[in-house]
Amino acid sequence: MADYTITAANVKISGSNVRTTTIQVGEAVTEGQALYLDSTTSKYMLADATTADKAIVAGITLTSADADGYALMQTSRTYFAGTTLVKGDPVFLSATAGGGDLCPHADLSSSNAVTLIGFASSTSEIELALNPTSIII
Repeated sequence: MADYTITAANVKISGSNVRTTTIQVGEAVTEGQALYLDSTTSKYMLADATTADKAIVAGITLTSADADGYALMQTSRTYFAGTTLVKGDPVFLSATAGGGDLCPHADLSSSNAVTLIGFASSTSEIELALNPTSIII
């Protein structure tokens, strides 16, 4: 399998009582990408499972932004993922370097930092259950 192919225009909030926050990003981001907080710059950057630090996902972008710009990030509840999912499957942070991408469990390999993003609550939505384990497989 491969990383999920996300159509940015289809990423959006699903339902109500969703927790979002406006954040400053340190690099260009698009809708549906996973972000972590860079402790050096105090800006949000694209997460990946290549190191434990970059795998501490803080949320998913709902809007695009240029480097040093501002974006809306979702941190809880359900969102339309902009891709086709298998209902019930867990969704993980991908090891694609600097990509902020999501993938199925089958894409994780040795030396990846495991971060559960959430579960597919339908074929188009992810219920966020952010869980950066810091476990390297």
